[in-house]
Order: sequence, then C-alpha cells, then structure tokens
Amino acid sequence: MLCLILYWYGKIFNFIVLVLLFYLSMFTVFYNDGSNISYVLKKYFLLILNKYRKTIS
Repeated sequence: MLCLILYWYGKIFNFIVLVLLFYLSMFTVFYNDGSNISYVLKKYFLLILNKYRKTIS
C-alpha cells in the first residue's frame, strides 16, 4: 500500500515539475534576449520531457 502511494506521489511530483519547467521555458522564450540561460533551460526541459515520456510508456 505504501509503495503504491509513493509511486503515485512520484508521478504527481514529476508532473508538477514538468508543468513548472514548461512555464519556465515559456517565460524564457518571451524573455529571450540572446542569453544562454534560455537555451540551457529549453535543453533541460526537453531532456526531462523525454525522460517523462519514457516513464509513462
């Protein structure tokens, strides 16, 4: 039972992080002043998105 709760908690936590990173990447797109920060954030976001897709499937 505890394992199941921890499993779903992990799923929900991953989803929250994903949503936060998505909003962060959207913000950096609008705030794009040619800096490397937005580029790094987008790369990091895509990396996590791919990892999340693999855990779902």
